[in-house]
Amino acid sequence: MEAKSVDVKKKSAAQWLLTWAQPQKGLYLQSILLAVGNVLLKLLPYFLIADVVGMFLNGEQDFAAYAVKAARTSVICPRRISTGKWPM
Repeated sequence: MEAKSVDVKKKSAAQWLLTWAQPQKGLYLQSILLAVGNVLLKLLPYFLIADVVGMFLNGEQDFAAYAVKAARTSVICPRRISTGKWPM
């Protein structure tokens, strides 16, 4: 008898996961995009505060410039967005 050679290719983890999640592929992709967006939005306040610290280290003495940066930070990154909690 002659042995038949079976050419079985192993799937990568990503291919296996996409095959398994095929019915919900759109929702899976949406959850990944939302997770990445969540991380980026949580990093944004650090960059804004770093800009204020840079102004301080450069000797900026105009209070209005600091007030503008503080207002921008409080408008762009309120606590309820970064923590998901609404103030009562």
